[in-house]
Amino acid sequence: MFCTHHHPDHCDLYSVKAALKTSTCAFVGPAVTAEKLRGYKVPEDRIRRVKPGDRVVFGATEVECLVNYDIVATMTGADKPGKPMDLEDVAVSFLFKTDGGSILFLGDSIYHNGYAAIGRKHKVDVLIVSMGHNAPGATDKMTPYDAIRVAEAVKARVLIPDHYDLWGFCYENPSVLEGLAREIAPELKTVILQVGAKFIFPNDQDIRRYRYPDYGETYRPEYSWEYGDPAKKAKGQQE
Repeated sequence: MFCTHHHPDHCDLYSVKAALKTSTCAFVGPAVTAEKLRGYKVPEDRIRRVKPGDRVVFGATEVECLVNYDIVATMTGADKPGKPMDLEDVAVSFLFKTDGGSILFLGDSIYHNGYAAIGRKHKVDVLIVSMGHNAPGATDKMTPYDAIRVAEAVKARVLIPDHYDLWGFCYENPSVLEGLAREIAPELKTVILQVGAKFIFPNDQDIRRYRYPDYGETYRPEYSWEYGDPAKKAKGQQE
């Protein structure tokens, strides 16, 4: 389980407890997250404390831990009000390197010019970023425009937004992102997922919007008592 930072929607007690009971997975996160995991009674041998520059390998997948600019996370949970925690202790980005391509997950990071350096150093196929509406006086969420700027900075081929529908107060219509991308970055592919969606790269890079499967291939209309073979037989018997 990979946790970019310690906020409960990214390091969730119930998800952690379920994973502890049903799997042998490791729990990967920065220092503050590792401490929170200890509070959740995660065994020390299953915690992987990481910082930007670290690498972890699970099977055929290498995960590189990169810098993350989640400034808001540095100011929540600090020991002293008004004294932010060190950024590298609080948040990391995860670059998953697979045979199919590389996926960069930024958690709740805000826009930062530093992402251009990542784009120069690393190959990024898919970028996943948090996006949302900022009320007047707030700048803690990436806007659709910010998300596109980060995608251009890291030279991603596919942009997937998340978080935009997590809470009502920060909901952002993903159509805004799609429209902006068509206008200012037409070469960038946007993919809008749904809760529980499965995305396989590169197979699904052109789906644009995820649709839940209807399992129509499992329907057997010929067995229907209303209009299938049983209905025809019943009708023949009546005649």
